[in-house]
Amino acid sequence: MDSYIREISSRQLEMQQDVDSIKAKVERLEQSERSLRCSVYELLDRVPPRAEVPKALTYPYNLTKERVDDIYQMKRTATAFARAIERELFAHDVDRDLNLDKRRSQDKVRWLRELVRYRYPTSTPTAEASIWSSCQLAINDYHRKKRRRGVPCSEPSRKLSAHNIFYPESYEPSAKRAHVFEVSSDLDLESSNHSNSDLYQFTTENSSDA
Repeated sequence: MDSYIREISSRQLEMQQDVDSIKAKVERLEQSERSLRCSVYELLDRVPPRAEVPKALTYPYNLTKERVDDIYQMKRTATAFARAIERELFAHDVDRDLNLDKRRSQDKVRWLRELVRYRYPTSTPTAEASIWSSCQLAINDYHRKKRRRGVPCSEPSRKLSAHNIFYPESYEPSAKRAHVFEVSSDLDLESSNHSNSDLYQFTTENSSDA
């Protein structure tokens, strides 16, 4: 009888040990599940909302997708790409020498921004706005330098920009002379929230010429 009781007690002890082992495994599985769930949530937080995922871009103007692909392959930065696209996109517009915000075809300007956004995707609206701001600055500076060098603009463009002053090539302003220096810079967009862009520095100097 005593041996029978001892055998039962031994089996109970073994069963209790098995139960404790199963409980420990379940706890470890639950902990792993919680950790995995947190990792999944962190990844989901980095995914942009469905509304922000860029849709397939159309090419309604004089630029084909093949031509845009060629330009994209040739240019190293977003600003260089945007400048090249802008010149072809507005090649036949009478106000092509004005700043982007002064042009009649704002639909083209919006499409250009969408194209830059599509070709140079970012993870945040702030980064996208930074890239477009650099592209817009580069394009406007290109046309501003053309005007300051006295490169003739189209006659209708002169009429549209009534508030801009155009000097003949022989005219030298005596009070102030402006210079624009273009500096290329490769920036890490992901680490600094800035785009690979061309940076522009503006300086002015007084002229002593009469």
